[in-house]
Amino acid sequence: MTEIEKISEELAEYGVPDELIGKIEDLLATLYGEKRKLEIEKSWIFLQSQWGGNHGH
Repeated sequence: MTEIEKISEELAEYGVPDELIGKIEDLLATLYGEKRKLEIEKSWIFLQSQWGGNHGH
């Protein structure tokens, strides 16, 4: 079970409407995707610096 699914189940236990849970799930998924994208970009920048730059790019 993903973290988003765990949060959704907990919200349902508190009586949060399904429509609102869906919006929260979408928001969390978007934020997770953005965080992952930033992590990948940082890793790429780090690797480029370790390789000595852009190699002519």
